[in-house]
Amino acid sequence: MADPIIQVQHVCKTYRTLGPRAWLLRSLGTWFGTPERAVQALQDVSFEVAPGTVFGVIGGNGSGKSTLLAILAGVVRPTSGRVCVAGPVSALLELGAGFHPDFTGRENVRMFGALAGLSPRTIERRLPDIVDFAGIGDFLDRPVRTYSSGMFVRLAFSAAIHVDPAVLLVDEALAVGDIEFQHKCLHRIREMRRGGATIVYVSHDIEGVRALASQVLLLDHGRVLDLGEPNRVCDSYYRLLAERAASESRPAPRQLGAADPATLRPCRDDRFFVDPELDTRAGEIRYGSGEARVRGIQILDELDRMVESVPFNARVTVRVSVECLRDFPYSGGVGIVFRDRHGFALSGANSHGVGVPFGPRIAGDQVVVDFRLRLPFSAFSYSIGAEVTTDPEQFVYADRLENGLVFHVTAPPPPLRLLWPVYLHPEIGVSPPPRRAVGAGARAPDHSVACEPLADEPFASEWG
Repeated sequence: MADPIIQVQHVCKTYRTLGPRAWLLRSLGTWFGTPERAVQALQDVSFEVAPGTVFGVIGGNGSGKSTLLAILAGVVRPTSGRVCVAGPVSALLELGAGFHPDFTGRENVRMFGALAGLSPRTIERRLPDIVDFAGIGDFLDRPVRTYSSGMFVRLAFSAAIHVDPAVLLVDEALAVGDIEFQHKCLHRIREMRRGGATIVYVSHDIEGVRALASQVLLLDHGRVLDLGEPNRVCDSYYRLLAERAASESRPAPRQLGAADPATLRPCRDDRFFVDPELDTRAGEIRYGSGEARVRGIQILDELDRMVESVPFNARVTVRVSVECLRDFPYSGGVGIVFRDRHGFALSGANSHGVGVPFGPRIAGDQVVVDFRLRLPFSAFSYSIGAEVTTDPEQFVYADRLENGLVFHVTAPPPPLRLLWPVYLHPEIGVSPPPRRAVGAGARAPDHSVACEPLADEPFASEWG
């Protein structure tokens, strides 16, 4: 196994600050004993990064992400601990860092390259590629202070990736770029990873980190909350956000309404299903305030039979059984999400999103929520997660879990071949039509629109 390219051992960073009154007194020289306040930006942070990987760093505002990247870049020294980066580093930190506002873009690129150790000849040779990737046109020869934030990020990122770094540090700066440029940057990050570069990527785009990173660090108030496999760590962050949202902002209870005591007896649906293996499959990826709990997830065919393998594009019912453990005085909602075998979200549905309320409910209610849909997925294994929300707009969960059910989709009938996880059911037109044979000079019959083999199937008809 290759030696780690980044080693961080028990790193702490403490900033010392003064209050406004103390700062004024000290600046006037009238109080030399002004007490300082210590702010712990990082506390005992340790990890290693293997070469040629993407290391994601996530966490809320003030968690220490930017401080950690500044320490890795060498622009901030840790208060204690040890940091070792084995190779040249290129850093794209906060907006404006490293570029002089009064110099032109071209002059700043030359300085950036020189600081990275490139010779003037190498910088000039790479300058056209930097300019082409940045795409800022004539602004290259204007002072950087005249740039918009998006233009600055374009040039800064382009310069950072063209100096052959062994380690590329990318902070939230990419978030201010336009969507087209963000896609372009992410594509280049993947190319650099395949080329052997190591990327440390800080972002609030959790699904983006999940897709890019091979290892993820979750920071919270300067401490390591979780470290390891992306799916688990990203879900740990979602759980942290949900728990804080639940404690800080809970929807106001509403009256359950009916005065007749008979209407307040628990209701039960005969189709309610309890899966004894659900908790084991969900594992640690489950959290919520507990008013309601998902007890089972099923996939049913058109004859209401529970299945584990589904034909391509089959018409199915995804049934979610929910039990209310306490009174649930909210409208709320029940949702599902489909993930591929890598943990990437493909699609989903939520009762709240289509205007179908889940509650109010009372303790003891056993509720069945059916999602009738088609599964135009390619032939792989997939998982279904489920959630019960008390406040869908604020993502406050009574229960949320992943990996609640694993199922398989079989291959479509020939001649259909799927190259992507989800099939979009296109009708494809080719005009003029192909010839019968190369060089024969004769055209094939005029069939310029090629429809998919299942064109007369479910999407053309109502649910039956």
